[in-house]
Amino acid sequence: TLHGGINFQNQNNHNYKRVSDLLGGDYFMNVNQFNQRNFGISNLSDVNLRDSNTIVRKGDTYNYDYNTVYNKQSAWLQAVVTQNKFDVFGTISLSNTGYYRVGNYESGIYENSYGKSAKQQFTNYAAKGGITYKFNGRNYFYVNGGALTRAPFIDNVFINNRSRNEVANNPESEKVQTIEAGYLLRSPNLKGRLGFYATDIKGAMDIKRYYDDDSYSFVAISMRGINKRYTGLELGIEAKVSPTLAINFAAAMGQAFYTSRFSYAYFNDNDTSVSTIGTATGKIDTAYIKNFFLPNGPQTTATLGFNYRSPKFWFANLNFNYIANNRMDFAPNNHSATALDLLKLNFGEAVYNQITSQKKLNDVYTVDIFFGKSWLARKIVKKAPYRSTLNLNLGVNNLLNNRNIQLLGFEQLRTDNTRPTLFAPKYMYAIGAQYFVNLAYTF
Repeated sequence: TLHGGINFQNQNNHNYKRVSDLLGGDYFMNVNQFNQRNFGISNLSDVNLRDSNTIVRKGDTYNYDYNTVYNKQSAWLQAVVTQNKFDVFGTISLSNTGYYRVGNYESGIYENSYGKSAKQQFTNYAAKGGITYKFNGRNYFYVNGGALTRAPFIDNVFINNRSRNEVANNPESEKVQTIEAGYLLRSPNLKGRLGFYATDIKGAMDIKRYYDDDSYSFVAISMRGINKRYTGLELGIEAKVSPTLAINFAAAMGQAFYTSRFSYAYFNDNDTSVSTIGTATGKIDTAYIKNFFLPNGPQTTATLGFNYRSPKFWFANLNFNYIANNRMDFAPNNHSATALDLLKLNFGEAVYNQITSQKKLNDVYTVDIFFGKSWLARKIVKKAPYRSTLNLNLGVNNLLNNRNIQLLGFEQLRTDNTRPTLFAPKYMYAIGAQYFVNLAYTF
């Protein structure tokens, strides 16, 4: 069987700020207050030189006004071969992605803020394939793999799309290689899946933005050459112990981590002398984060569930959950060559270890319980419509009221290398026990 298709996508986004409330004032000055710190009240602090009247009132746009235009064309073809013992598929695709920025304001400080930017163009490919071996009607083995390239997101290419058309130097598509293999079991009383996966991503880009206290300005950190690897095992089992009782178990044990150091450069919103990354005048630094874990959630999870369904129209579920190996998101400038040089640290010192290591979040145990019951409404109200039902569902998440569950944590990009604890990391915690009660009537 052959499948194929073509896709066309065009998107135009208008981004701007609009005054909705003057908070009792008569007007607002449409100027860059941060630039005023460096240049005073002058054209350099003007947000839009093409409008000499810098006063805005309710309903007017201010601060920034720009469009981003995105288009993509792609074509793909897939072949699927199905036989008694083997299923095989192969897919190829080609795509072209392009986008550009159109500035509607002419900034007083940036010469390249107004009008259409140079179009960023990326040609990408993808090739995927896989084979499934059907040992018999209940046992299957499979292997899938692929190689592809992906265009970077527009937000990771433009240094600051709110203010100017400047892009990171020579943006490139990231390269992806991936493989997975596994085993499937399908029997009347036992179902299971065991899988292994490995994915390598090379040449990724990212931009982080924050307020820098030293320069009294917002700063963008443009990161290049980010290499990542995802590996892991996944296991899922559902066993039917009896007609009324089933046991479920699922676990994922993985490692998602950086496989290289990456370079990055600072771009100060109020300093046009800082050039793009990869040029001689750029403020380039290196983040020592090789083998750091990706802060995209727990690396290890497991759940064990007991599901009972009574023939008398009620059910109960009890789940035990475990989450571990979750790492904090890091600030590249906290783990850089500059940070180490400023402190003149030696290997093994406490602060050195703090800068060159990644913090781990708490491991978590939780228990959840759910209950449901349904009744024929005619057994309660004799005049109720035939086959109408009354359904009660209730449940409690985090039954043990664990209040030390760290959902995520991140280091602040604002930093003071002489006082590492000044800008302490931020954490987000889950709330304690949560419950719900739902009563529904269907007819």
